[in-house]
Amino acid sequence: MNAILRVKTIEWGNEKYIKGDGTPVFPDIDGIVEYTIALPDREIYFIQPFKRGASLTGRIWDWDGNKNEPTLRPSIVAEQPNFRAHFYLTRGKIELLSDSTVSVG
Repeated sequence: MNAILRVKTIEWGNEKYIKGDGTPVFPDIDGIVEYTIALPDREIYFIQPFKRGASLTGRIWDWDGNKNEPTLRPSIVAEQPNFRAHFYLTRGKIELLSDSTVSVG
């Protein structure tokens, strides 16, 4: 399987993901990274919300404060039966871990 992982965009603030009642899905965050995994028959999208000083309460990743080349910790895993993407976002770039079955594009 040839699955390609990419950073789609980095959104600052929490205005993009809003519930039906108008409140943010992720209140009190600094931003969200949107990723895509391109598969031969479709694209899969997933997100990684982040906040400076986060402790992973409610699945919010810790951010180093750098807006030009953000680093988020800890690692993130996205998987389905036909792929596994396990990686860090380090200085704005995807850093794949050895158990990943995707490539970076």
